[in-house]
Amino acid sequence: MPGHLTYEQALTGYRFEKAREHPRYFLPWVKCPDSRSGDVFQFATVDEAEAADLEIEFVGRKHTPRGTPRGHDSWLWQRDYLDWILDNPFTVTLKARQLGVSWIWDGAILWDMVMFAGIDDLIYSIKEEDAAEQVNRVWDMYLSLPDWLIEMAGITVVKPFGNARPTQRIELEHPDGRLSTVTGMPATKKAGHGRVARRVLFDEGAHQEYARSTWKAIIPAAGDAGGNIGMVSTANGISDGQGGGNFFHEVYAGAGGVEYPTTKKVFLPWHHHPVRTQE
Repeated sequence: MPGHLTYEQALTGYRFEKAREHPRYFLPWVKCPDSRSGDVFQFATVDEAEAADLEIEFVGRKHTPRGTPRGHDSWLWQRDYLDWILDNPFTVTLKARQLGVSWIWDGAILWDMVMFAGIDDLIYSIKEEDAAEQVNRVWDMYLSLPDWLIEMAGITVVKPFGNARPTQRIELEHPDGRLSTVTGMPATKKAGHGRVARRVLFDEGAHQEYARSTWKAIIPAAGDAGGNIGMVSTANGISDGQGGGNFFHEVYAGAGGVEYPTTKKVFLPWHHHPVRTQE
């Protein structure tokens, strides 16, 4: 009958509302092209029942169980980790190499930009080229989104312009005219001063020379605005216990204590990559 939605139209509307509700339902629509390996992978953020509800492929794919807690024998730990970083304003993640942890943060940043008008997110990296690589990851994920999702969000790209790739910034315009942005920056001595953001990622924070000053500059402003700040890194030395040495180690060791009472920490070991063996 005229005016009635078809089943496909109703399903598309339902998928969009779920995607707006939580990034766990948004990220299955994203494809992640890894420029280093050439691989394209998808996030495992919905379980089998949710995948069936959305009528999409379930990509959690379990492997040989290791007798370890949920997620370690499949990629579904990504779902738990995503929930954890969204539920805690300040987090620090010690991780094994090449688990895709920073990709999850990049995906959450993309969700912010697509679904919410007028937000600003930040990514601090070791060097300028690392910051550009992170922003380009977000851009490639944006390009992978289905047309229907972009159309229903009503967003248009302001920056980069034309067929160019982003250098350090992406700007998306929403129907009300407000921009949502992500900016990637090298972690310099003055990088965090005067910046306010909804979500902030310190990528490879243990390897950033000025992580201490940037963190301490960004925490008050972001905290007052209800922001979400996380440091993600492999290990790289220790703090000296007196305000010097490796700042990432200081925050990780002190999370939940007197100095960092509201910061939560998590360790993601090598076996969070389900096909890895001890060898």
